Amino acid sequence: MSGTSTAIRSHITDPQATSTSTSATLTVSVTSTGAAIGTLTNNGGGKYTGAFSWPVNPANVTVKSSLGGAASSAVKAK
Repeated sequence: MSGTSTAIRSHITDPQATSTSTSATLTVSVTSTGAAIGTLTNNGGGKYTGAFSWPVNPANVTVKSSLGGAASSAVKAK
C-alpha cells in the first residue's frame, strides 16, 4: 500500500490510496485519535478514493488495509 494524498475543502476529506491488492478494504482514520472517518471505495486497478465529511481538519489521517498495511499523511488544505 502506498501513501495517501488528502485534501480538505470545507471539512470534506478526499483521500486517495493505492494497493497492490484488488481485494483489500481500506479504512481512513484520524491519526491522533484513531477515530474512524470512513471506508475508501475500490475503483479497480488497486486505486481507492473517498469523500467524507469531518467537523474539523484532522491534520493527519491514516489509511489501514484489511491485509495489514498502513500509511499516514498530513492533510493538505485546498
